[in-house]
Amino acid sequence: MFWKSELHKALTAWLKDGGNLQERLPRNDSGVVSEVEARLVCSVLDKALSACPIAQYSPASYNLGAAIGLFQSVNSERAAAVLRSQGLPRLRAVVGTYLQQRHIDADTVVFVAKVLAAYGEPDDVELVLRLARDAECEDRYLWSVIFSVVGSHEANVLPIVDGLRDPLPRKFCGIAFLDFCNEAANRGASLKHPFDSVEGHLRLKELLSSEDESDFSYAISATAALPFIDKDASSKIAAMAESHPDVTVRMECAWAQAKMGQTSGLERLAEFARNPVFAHRAIRYLEELGHAERVPEEARAPEAMALAEMAQWLAHPNELGVPPEDVSVADTRELFWPPTNDRRRLWVIRYKHRADGELVEDYGLVGSTTWAMFGSSAVRGPLDVYAVHCCWELQANEDPRAPTDLSTAAGHRILAERNPEFRLRGA
Repeated sequence: MFWKSELHKALTAWLKDGGNLQERLPRNDSGVVSEVEARLVCSVLDKALSACPIAQYSPASYNLGAAIGLFQSVNSERAAAVLRSQGLPRLRAVVGTYLQQRHIDADTVVFVAKVLAAYGEPDDVELVLRLARDAECEDRYLWSVIFSVVGSHEANVLPIVDGLRDPLPRKFCGIAFLDFCNEAANRGASLKHPFDSVEGHLRLKELLSSEDESDFSYAISATAALPFIDKDASSKIAAMAESHPDVTVRMECAWAQAKMGQTSGLERLAEFARNPVFAHRAIRYLEELGHAERVPEEARAPEAMALAEMAQWLAHPNELGVPPEDVSVADTRELFWPPTNDRRRLWVIRYKHRADGELVEDYGLVGSTTWAMFGSSAVRGPLDVYAVHCCWELQANEDPRAPTDLSTAAGHRILAERNPEFRLRGA
């Protein structure tokens, strides 16, 4: 008897009964493995397309998104071969329908472009180029992912670069394309940078001139192009980056100048490495440039590296999204750490950041899984940070010792079993 996977059952049931496809799909599934499942995916896509109205974000268009998403979860060559031969032509037709009739919303068609880019077929480059110049598609943030995926297929890099060279794409697609070109040039790809042109130089100046803080990350992208454009233009644009109000733009300028062989850039990166708020990026730049010897000795000290780790973690888009204003060590000690069942040195880091215009002070921990409290009302001092973090990490590990809540009392009790200083709260 033919064995049917949970995915096979779910797709068959949806083809018969309809409903919300995303809710029917099994969780933690192994993906599309068999040729039969791949053909079912094609049938599911056909049904979702037939029900997709013009209106955006309707249940039908969500079903279409879920159907397209199945193309990303393929875990066998046999299934991939079926989707290449039978599924990709259907996805190309989705793009064609959009370009001719606008019958499908822009978010969905850009998602299709991402999937086509991931499969890396050279003939699909033209469709990606057409969507990159489409007025409805060019402001979608998924372009960063699309260009990143394109870059993983080396044969498609130059066709994309040359296809969007003149005129340069606008809106967010233009920013993502700039990052894509910078990365390709930095890897040593043999290309003339598309922003090394009159239009490109003007665009870089525009990005560096914006006083809107939400555009400062775009100014970093503009600065990263400096080593790959005409020297005279690069020098003038670098002067704008050197005086930019955002310190990360100024750090990027130091990298760019060091990349161009200027000793002053290396010296400024070494100074940035002495500041734990910016040390992680500065050290990475110096190492990437082949000048690890320029990293100051004090920046390699364990405490400095712990501070830099916390600052880097906080700056991630999933956390604060910007570097903290200050980091300092509130406490450090060697403990038996239950989540890892070993003795290790841990650091409680006090950090300051802006929240609604006010300077706020919070705690985080480095030495095991880096994490921050973000204003936990339960935390009254460094020992409470160890306690709450211990509970959180045990929960994240699905450890049977994990308490139900992030409780300081529970954390102190667990830590006290092997660490005497936690037997008296606040010791």
